[in-house]
Amino acid sequence: MRDQLEDLVDSYQHFHLHEDELDSGDEIPAENAAKLAMDVFKVLFTGRLINPEYLLGRSQERIVDRMMSEIQTQGYLNAIEEATFNSSAECSNALLGLTSESSSTDRTIRWPLIRKIK
Repeated sequence: MRDQLEDLVDSYQHFHLHEDELDSGDEIPAENAAKLAMDVFKVLFTGRLINPEYLLGRSQERIVDRMMSEIQTQGYLNAIEEATFNSSAECSNALLGLTSESSSTDRTIRWPLIRKIK
């Protein structure tokens, strides 16, 4: 999880702090990566830790440490599980449940935590 957050913070900071230094071919992918990072932050932290001044005004290590603390407080790490499915339909149904918005406030949002699908 820490590696994922480091990559996301790096993508966000790289684009916003070095936008004027990017080659034209690198600008759109860097901007898309920064937007994805912000989308993940908004879902994971729902209003907390997503202030641009905060994300751009501190070191990556300090930001990620704070995010990891928040994730532990929210219990997201307890929600991590590995799953294997016998068919693509079972896998598809499970992914639909993980990536769909829920009106339930007690359900942990998991899609940003999905690390790998084989």
